[in-house]
Amino acid sequence: KETPAETLSGLLWAANGFNRPDKRTNATALNLQTITVYAIMKSGAYRYDAKANALVKVCDKDLRPAIAAQQAYAAVAPVSLLVTADVSGPVYKGGTRSTLTHYDAGIVSGNIYLYCAANSLVTVCRASMDRAVLKKELKLSDNVVLHLNHPVGYTAGK
Repeated sequence: KETPAETLSGLLWAANGFNRPDKRTNATALNLQTITVYAIMKSGAYRYDAKANALVKVCDKDLRPAIAAQQAYAAVAPVSLLVTADVSGPVYKGGTRSTLTHYDAGIVSGNIYLYCAANSLVTVCRASMDRAVLKKELKLSDNVVLHLNHPVGYTAGK
């Protein structure tokens, strides 16, 4: 079944929202806050605007098949959250800091799991997806890394 708007709002807030005027629900290395979360649904793809706690439509297409790649179950989830990071800053060029957003994405993933567990939702963290299609359709630059995705829904019969 579809995820109610109030539940989706809470899920996105837990993943990457603001819980204080200048602080997020997730820590990021050096507090750079480069993570952006997208909600991929049948009705289209939306960027989560954390400041407004709102979705901004970026594409009218159903990109769930691109999120699913070879795992068909993910294409029927009502929503998949796509965790991305902008690595255009000089801090990410070479050296050990080039992988900082990998850890940041993992923290967001943990927040998604916790929210789902507390709200009778199911999810799984996935790294497989058709990155080329998603980058094209979401109009993302080469400086944006697509880290993870989480299909989210209810168990059968719930």
